[in-house]
Order: sequence, then structure tokens, then C-alpha cells
Amino acid sequence: MKITQQSNLSRVRLCLDAAAEFGLSEEEAGMIVESQVSGIIENFDTLCEEIEMTPTTRAQLRRRAVLNPDIFSGCENLNPKAW
Repeated sequence: MKITQQSNLSRVRLCLDAAAEFGLSEEEAGMIVESQVSGIIENFDTLCEEIEMTPTTRAQLRRRAVLNPDIFSGCENLNPKAW
């Protein structure tokens, strides 16, 4: 999604940089990111179980399509490395 004129990269850093354009401080945007990441981590396995996802597919999604480390480039402090 293109949220600035300069870039359409899927990166958290871009969201933090554009926060002011949406009436948020960078700190507020960071708190939203932390909340979203926590929600994904807390609910991922349960949701996978509910839809009867195979363990192989679950492993393929984790840290590849879901919370890929690349999206945290430039704000590594928000990257849940242990997940």
C-alpha cells in the first residue's frame, strides 16, 4: 500500500515515518505496531488450529509471510525475533 509519495514498501519504518500524516506521533504509531505484532503472535497458533492448517503450512507462513523480518528494516527494536 502506498501511504507516502516516495515509497510503497511494506515496512514498519515507512508507517512510523508517515504517522504525522495520519495525526499520530511516531511514538503512538510505534505503540500501535507493538499492539498489532502482539496480537498476531498471541493469536496465530489458535487461528491456525481453528482452520485446521497443517503444521507444514503454518511453518511456511511464520516469519515468511507473517511478520517477515524484512518489514522491520529500520526499526529492528519492534521485531519479535524470538517468534
